[in-house]
Amino acid sequence: MRQKYHIRVVLVRSLYSRNLGAVSRAMSNMGVTQLILIDPKVTVDFEAKQAAASGQEALENLVIFKNWNEFNQAYPLVTRIAFSARDGENRILQPFDVLLSDLHKGLSPYNEIDEGQVGDDRKTDKTLELAFVFGPEDAGLTNQDLENCHLLAWLPIYGNNTSFNLSQAVLLALFMVRYQWEAKGYLFEQRGPESRLDLDQKKGDYDWFPDTSFKKFLTALQFDIEDRKVSIFSTMKQLFLRTRPTEKEKRLLAAIFEQAARKLNGLRSDFGDD
Repeated sequence: MRQKYHIRVVLVRSLYSRNLGAVSRAMSNMGVTQLILIDPKVTVDFEAKQAAASGQEALENLVIFKNWNEFNQAYPLVTRIAFSARDGENRILQPFDVLLSDLHKGLSPYNEIDEGQVGDDRKTDKTLELAFVFGPEDAGLTNQDLENCHLLAWLPIYGNNTSFNLSQAVLLALFMVRYQWEAKGYLFEQRGPESRLDLDQKKGDYDWFPDTSFKKFLTALQFDIEDRKVSIFSTMKQLFLRTRPTEKEKRLLAAIFEQAARKLNGLRSDFGDD
């Protein structure tokens, strides 16, 4: 059985319409057609279509969301891989080729895998659903953006210029996954366009992550969850998301957080600790 996979490209707060067209053209080169914009600052204008040249399909299939909450509701069961050139206190980046090797071993969320299988035999008949997430051209993805992604990756650079043009980054990421995975027998699943109407009708009662319960738990431990300089919430959430929990596991986490918060608050009440 050949493992199937599917990719969507997600651009967050894009600034330049010409880059939308260049990304569409890069996607066309790699046979990927589903482009998603979150809170875009531009529209698909003549300049975008001109830059796309013969690669218009992703622009024609474009789906736009106002914010991450809308995207999370529409795509709750998709593995999000964020690309960043910046490492830091709250950013644990992996080389993209290493990350792809890990995913190739069958380590993907929302797919039931036979625990008796090992190595390259760990396949599932479900399609591996991936979203490649890229930030705005000026400053890239924020820590708040990364709270909505499972994994963080960096792309290889060998020259003195340490940043990619947006379309170059998209093209390189798509080439790397298709080249590496299809050499191992994976099969890219082609699909038609997705409409907002179809996505709205398919929305389920999924929680992207039990944020509210987790914040209650951290607050009960007396952490300052509003401190963005040292964000315990963001850092710990990233650690949980790197394991890419299933819906069942997220519900269990929420129950644990709620129960622990109640017990901690009860203990402080018993001891008169404000």
